[in-house]
Amino acid sequence: MIADAAITPLRNTVFLAVSTDGTETYRSAPTGCTCPAGLKGSRCYHQLAARLLLAA
Repeated sequence: MIADAAITPLRNTVFLAVSTDGTETYRSAPTGCTCPAGLKGSRCYHQLAARLLLAA
């Protein structure tokens, strides 16, 4: 996801992430995401990517 530039900074700790099929975008942060998994309270790879980008 990071290598494909499918996640970009939106503001401070919020990122804009593209879905796997490229048809949707989600707001993602290290602690939450607006993707279907994130809305159910599960961790998703969008959150992981946000954490990695902030740690870099």
